[in-house]
Amino acid sequence: MTVKRAGVFLLALSLGACAMQAPPLPADTTGSTSTHRLSANDFSPQDTALSCGEIGTQRAALHKGIDQASANIAANRQNNQVAGYFGALFVLPLVATEGNYNDKDIIKAAYARLDTLNQLAVYRSCPE
Repeated sequence: MTVKRAGVFLLALSLGACAMQAPPLPADTTGSTSTHRLSANDFSPQDTALSCGEIGTQRAALHKGIDQASANIAANRQNNQVAGYFGALFVLPLVATEGNYNDKDIIKAAYARLDTLNQLAVYRSCPE
């Protein structure tokens, strides 16, 4: 009887996870069929003051930061995998893993800023 209840619980849990909706997508502002055209009101005053050259410089710096943070994560990957394998046998090695949370936060913030800069470049009709 308890096996049946556990099976029902797991089934309900998995179906509940499927019922969750994805977060809404941002407005399409740069597509050929977009209904919302970009305007200066879509950006902060500091961003609207940027030239195409400054946008390009910031984008290059963000890409460099993303590459560095990704390299940090990749450098810890093997150590984390080994600790994870031993962590399945013993709990103590799990403490040795590196979560790279700061690097992941850097990447997340950089991509958000890149989205804004890419939209601004489209708004300003900057060359690639």
